[in-house]
Amino acid sequence: MIGKQSVEEIYDYIKIAKILGADIIRIWSRTKGSKDFTEEDTKVFFETCKKLAKIAEEEGIILDVESHINYYTDSLETSLKLIKEVNSPNFGMHWQPLGYMTEEENEIYAKTMASYSPVVHVGYYRNEVGRLSLHEGIDVWKRYLTDFNDDIYLMLEFMPDGKIESLKNEADALRLIIG
Repeated sequence: MIGKQSVEEIYDYIKIAKILGADIIRIWSRTKGSKDFTEEDTKVFFETCKKLAKIAEEEGIILDVESHINYYTDSLETSLKLIKEVNSPNFGMHWQPLGYMTEEENEIYAKTMASYSPVVHVGYYRNEVGRLSLHEGIDVWKRYLTDFNDDIYLMLEFMPDGKIESLKNEADALRLIIG
């Protein structure tokens, strides 16, 4: 968690990632929404991210900050501002649609962040309903993924009912999305 741990702790995570053969580490962008960041909070946060990106470059690993509600990356504007400010090929975005946005807004968000996002969390969620089966969102997800590179990682974010038995059904829907 950026801001909750020292910058140096990233070395432990990098060591573990290398042992596991992982080249991307997901990181969280603090514990409050972007609207609650003061100017000083933002400055410190960006400087911390730049330090982490430099370490990632030196270590040959990619750090991806997750797009998530109630974190700094809870909007297209703040996500893009962060990525542009850090300006590192080793610092990107774990993109996912944000539940409070419309599908059209999330399509714009996806299109804008696609070139910065080697990982996409896939799941179908609508604020007014909650978690839904990915089968209900196949067409939406096909639109979301239009601008992403073919070599991205797609991660099933959750099971709609929280049960592992639903994984096969959700994986089948993901296969339909990617063709």
